[in-house]
Amino acid sequence: MRVYKTASIHGVCVKPEHRGKGYFKKLMQETMQYADDHLDSSLLFTEKPYLYKNYPYKAMLPEYDFVLSESIKVQSKTSDLSILNFNELKDLAIIHDLLKTRVPLSDQFSIIGAGSTLVIFNTLQKKIYYSEKLNTAIVFEIKNETLYIQEIISSKQHQLIDIIELIPGTFDKVILQFCPDRFLAEKDYMAKLATPECCVMFSKKLTCEAKYFRYPELYWC
Repeated sequence: MRVYKTASIHGVCVKPEHRGKGYFKKLMQETMQYADDHLDSSLLFTEKPYLYKNYPYKAMLPEYDFVLSESIKVQSKTSDLSILNFNELKDLAIIHDLLKTRVPLSDQFSIIGAGSTLVIFNTLQKKIYYSEKLNTAIVFEIKNETLYIQEIISSKQHQLIDIIELIPGTFDKVILQFCPDRFLAEKDYMAKLATPECCVMFSKKLTCEAKYFRYPELYWC
């Protein structure tokens, strides 16, 4: 496994009255120079990748969702899931500790050692569920009887079925929005192209040779 200390770049913008004066280019050059001097690489998040065609970033990689095989049977069990409340110090401590000690979600591509601030900010409009029994945080939603699991944060590797069986609600399909290589054999899921709102572009120093790539939504910059 290769580990990179990486910068995340997003929200580079110039007020309309100051455009066309080279400020965008100067900001980008200074940012990339800082990343080159202090870090291993950088990631660029954008909804308009064409703006960066003249900068040393690789075109965005295709991202995938992963549909679980129907042969995987899920039986609902008694759930101890509760919603973390970041106004409570004990709940903040739980998510901080889990993020510091988490195991990688995938061997293909994972965020490790991440600080809590970005996760908490990106989940202000979401719910993070916590199982005390598994000491695991889960981010999911159920839409049109389909369960979408976006993130699993745990200091111990669990069986995926044990996590899914904790999730209350009615669903007949499970889609994982991360590569499940640590949880399942490839025959147990089908990869399909996803269309996330944000494109992720790589600096030249960062290589990703994963068969399937998916950047965790909770860590979008």
